[in-house]
Amino acid sequence: MNPLANEWTIQSRANACAVTGRLFVPGEYFYTLLFRDGEGFRRQDLSEEAWTKRNENMQPFSFWRSRYEHAKTGDVFVVPDPQLHLDDIGPVQTEVAELLQTGAPSF
Repeated sequence: MNPLANEWTIQSRANACAVTGRLFVPGEYFYTLLFRDGEGFRRQDLSEEAWTKRNENMQPFSFWRSRYEHAKTGDVFVVPDPQLHLDDIGPVQTEVAELLQTGAPSF
């Protein structure tokens, strides 16, 4: 059994913005914020509008920008923390998005 499995249990992606309550539409970009909450993490999914209007004094443990997709398959992806520097995040997000759209390369 993986001892980190319980440590990194995070809620599934929401179908609506945590601030506005508006449903996400397929292809829409949204932000996921993780906050330390007691012994674990609390997830909030925000529309881009809510992201730009958020209180920047409340800093999440981690956050990322995603595209609302996989509605047909319900696929879930587990991504280990790669310990990236802030300057590395943009290029990695682009590469991951391309891989998700085209499929992982075969070796």
